[in-house]
Amino acid sequence: MINLKKNNLSRKFKVLSFLFPLLIFSVCFSGFFAVSQQLKSAYNNILEKATVTLNPTQLSATYNTILEEAAISLNPQQISSSYNPIFEKGREDEVSMQYQKRYDMRMVEEVKSIRAKRGNKVVIGIVTCGNGRDRQLYLDETVNMIKSVLISAEIYNVPLVEFHHFLEHPEDEKLFRQKLDEMGYPNDRKNSTSERLERGKVNVRLNFYSILNVRIPRQFVKQMIFHPRFRCAYVRFYFPSALPKVDSLIYMDGDAIITGNVMQVFDQFSKMNSRQMIGAVNDMEPENDRFPDKTEWVVGGIPHLTRNGFNSGILWMNLTRMREFGWEERFTRVYQDYSRNIADTLDQQILNILVYFNPELLFVVPCQFNFGPASCEGGFFCRAAIEDPLGIQLIHGNGFSFKQGRPLHGVYKHFEQFYYTRNSYSVDYIKDNLLKPIRSWYRYSNSNSVETVGSGKCMGTLSRMLFPNFF
Repeated sequence: MINLKKNNLSRKFKVLSFLFPLLIFSVCFSGFFAVSQQLKSAYNNILEKATVTLNPTQLSATYNTILEEAAISLNPQQISSSYNPIFEKGREDEVSMQYQKRYDMRMVEEVKSIRAKRGNKVVIGIVTCGNGRDRQLYLDETVNMIKSVLISAEIYNVPLVEFHHFLEHPEDEKLFRQKLDEMGYPNDRKNSTSERLERGKVNVRLNFYSILNVRIPRQFVKQMIFHPRFRCAYVRFYFPSALPKVDSLIYMDGDAIITGNVMQVFDQFSKMNSRQMIGAVNDMEPENDRFPDKTEWVVGGIPHLTRNGFNSGILWMNLTRMREFGWEERFTRVYQDYSRNIADTLDQQILNILVYFNPELLFVVPCQFNFGPASCEGGFFCRAAIEDPLGIQLIHGNGFSFKQGRPLHGVYKHFEQFYYTRNSYSVDYIKDNLLKPIRSWYRYSNSNSVETVGSGKCMGTLSRMLFPNFF
């Protein structure tokens, strides 16, 4: 009897031991199912909110913004290399490789499309002012600068160059049009752009304005436009309202000469991020301490970002962003605050103060795109020119350094004397009659001549760093 009871208990225990895990599993599963239902419900809520919050237009705008950032910061070659690590592990997998190739090609095409919106043109802003004996000097320098832009455009196949030229004396327009006609760029509009391009010439658009069209506040017109020493120096900073239909341009002082690829000079815009709106080169490289008096004169006593501040003679100006930012109002406010305490306030000083308080606006352009006398007098201070296959791309003769007796005079003299007509468009002709003579002049000039007095290393630098891709 006792054994029978024990057997019954044993059977019940076995049944319970079998049912207990099932009971635990069912409880856990029901809990997990409840949690999963909650997660699913939460996920659906998120999707519903996302659907309400983001419409297709917003999604498209977000996508385009991402692509625009890519177009600004990456060129097509960089895009492919940037995404290679993603596929590195699956490199042997044919499907992954095909996917990578299609993805890269799509990204490259998107970037090309965004860049194409800027057009294959170079846009230059110029201001020409001057009275008395200085007037002719400034006119001659500006003609030489325009000539250098067009020569570079011919060499590097730039289809269109657009000039926006502000003049103090409206009658000077006739002179500039005449000079362009002599160089083989007629001013008549009988020939269409396509016809002129088929003939192998750069198409040129000339736009002239009076400096009085610029919206400088009335109370500052005398100081900003008709200053006896810095005539019209401030006009460039009011381009955004004066040129409402222009997106971006390079402002160039008249004492500048393009010695590289003008399209590469203009393409510095593509390297700006979405917030940067003005590009400038250091007035002197930060390691250059050989001209303390100049540094003190330009940035002494004012807030500035770098040791020597930034030069305002060559500026990359995204006018669209400047208009959105309210650039002119802010620039005027800084001038109003600081000009009270600074005698003969320089436009360059106001630029440096403004970007000091708004550093996110500034794109620092490498020194080979604004190579001035301080870059090589007393030493060489532009390493970027050595690393650039085209060497020095733009020479800036600021401080009257194109005058005879200064090292940069050789470049200016050869461009001025170069007989540039419609019969001299071939690259070989330009190379043999302009580029080669400049390099030879710097290489073989007598060190005792007036041109090279005190020039030292500058002469050797220029003989090597000008047009290295041709020699």
